[in-house]
Amino acid sequence: MIQEGKLIFSQAVDCEDLSTCFGNNPSTFYGLYLLPISPVNVSSGAVSNNLEDATYKPWRMRRDEAVIFLGKTPPEARYFSFRSYLYDRQGNSENRSILYASLGDSLNQNVITTLTDNPFNANTMVITTGDRITNARIRNAAVAVGIPHKMINTDILAADILRLGLEQKSDRISMLYRISLFTDTTEGQSYMDVPPQ
Repeated sequence: MIQEGKLIFSQAVDCEDLSTCFGNNPSTFYGLYLLPISPVNVSSGAVSNNLEDATYKPWRMRRDEAVIFLGKTPPEARYFSFRSYLYDRQGNSENRSILYASLGDSLNQNVITTLTDNPFNANTMVITTGDRITNARIRNAAVAVGIPHKMINTDILAADILRLGLEQKSDRISMLYRISLFTDTTEGQSYMDVPPQ
């Protein structure tokens, strides 16, 4: 089953009322994935099905699932990257510990593959999954409908260290799509006002 999510952007000022800002850089914008509730398990920890009213929450996912970004990278900026995180984990009790632990190297403008040689304002696809077979199936399906292999990237979730699944005890994942210091701030704001969906 395929469900459509949403991308929103926030900045350090947006978390002034929160107990922590997780060390966010004030000069950086953070793209956050909003995902619908899993049709398999309504206690999946995902956001409300009404994505227009949703606020950000991390998500749970099975090993054989994937989250896909398909759209344009930002206009020219000093830096941008995609990176998934282990947001929180349940301990021996019912309590969850917020870890916000990076799950690998960032997929930044120096390594991301896009449709053009210029990484900015270019079509790209980022597959976040913990399963090699799922990744291969999505890549093959994408190429079959005309998406060039050249622009497909994988954000690997280390399934051997994560507790993937939809159960209450499963880990929750988060994606940060960072963008720092747009060359043209007006163009950058326009990108964030109407992000690629």
